[in-house]
Amino acid sequence: MTKNKLFAWAITLLCFSLTSCSDEKDGPSEKILVTNAGVTEANQTVKPGDIVHIYGDGFQEGDQVDFDFRWDLGEPFFPEGYLSPVSAEIVERHSNGMSIRMPYRKPESRVEIFLNRANERMSLGKVLLADGQTPKDFRLYGINETDKTIERTYAEETVTGKKSGI
Repeated sequence: MTKNKLFAWAITLLCFSLTSCSDEKDGPSEKILVTNAGVTEANQTVKPGDIVHIYGDGFQEGDQVDFDFRWDLGEPFFPEGYLSPVSAEIVERHSNGMSIRMPYRKPESRVEIFLNRANERMSLGKVLLADGQTPKDFRLYGINETDKTIERTYAEETVTGKKSGI
């Protein structure tokens, strides 16, 4: 029985020594897809629909850009909301950069911008997005054919006080 215990300890020690020896660094390493990369509007507040400029050396034709959104929820069990990846609309493309449009209908959030190339991902920078939600006083306008008037309808109720059903 002592030989079995000694053998088990030797095997366990051998397993630990083999698994602890690794050439990989701790944590994921980020691939450098472009050099001297950054975001012109880094750490600034931008509005939905604004154009953000990405710069760097070595952009390629097939490169794509994604956003990661993080926003505060203010709840103890779920303090942060997260949405990722969201594809960016590329407005202009150059060999030394891109112009992308910030999306609409996203909450006020911290946005990290990533470059994607052939399943590789590289962080380019971060911006702050102002609130892009539909306003609470969102209005619809319609033409009333019988009265020949333009009626304004709010999201909750019409001007006359009737529920709009929206």
